Amino acid sequence: DISSGRVSQLLSLKRSLTPQLGKKIAQRLSYDPAKTSAFLACIDSTRKIRKTASEPLANYSPVDMDHFESIADPVHFSILSLLETKSANRTVGEVAKRLGIDSVEARAAIERLRRLGLVKGEEKIRLGQAPGLTTSHDIQSSALRLAHKKVLEDSIAALEEVAVEWRDITSITMAIDPEKLPEAKARLRDFRRTFSEFMENGRKTEVYRLNIQLVPVTKRKAK
Repeated sequence: DISSGRVSQLLSLKRSLTPQLGKKIAQRLSYDPAKTSAFLACIDSTRKIRKTASEPLANYSPVDMDHFESIADPVHFSILSLLETKSANRTVGEVAKRLGIDSVEARAAIERLRRLGLVKGEEKIRLGQAPGLTTSHDIQSSALRLAHKKVLEDSIAALEEVAVEWRDITSITMAIDPEKLPEAKARLRDFRRTFSEFMENGRKTEVYRLNIQLVPVTKRKAK
């Protein structure tokens, strides 16, 4: 008693199963009480994951991907975070010194941020809007790939250049069920958000970057 059009939307993930429809399907398929309960719990969990993934992040402003192209280099976000620290109004020279970059690179990055309204000021640079930016999730983007590559390269450099008491780089290898990846991504997004709130609550004097890599080690089998 479900139209073919709705079945197609469910299978293509354009629509979600509702608890009411889940009960109807479980009844028509003659599920026993235990299987019905598990099926409805799965529907509820999936709906929560999709809702979380679609919700805008509190205190985070989305970056238009066309604008992100011009500030994809992580140095731009390092500058924005630096301007949140103590003595936030900084000169180009101070920004270059604190981030260990050339003053020419610092000036060019600040000018890009100024054009987007993210910083303001001439001699003393300060934030142009409330801190906190986010990009889109789960999209193909050459700019995002280059940004991720750069932060990974910086992490590799930190292994040699930063004392162990000032960094934490660990890994864990797991055998997993790939069907759980959507929920895993939602949990990681939630963790990053709460971890950032914890770390940014206090006397801010340094800029740190958190990288979390969840990648396959085995080669995916062809379907």
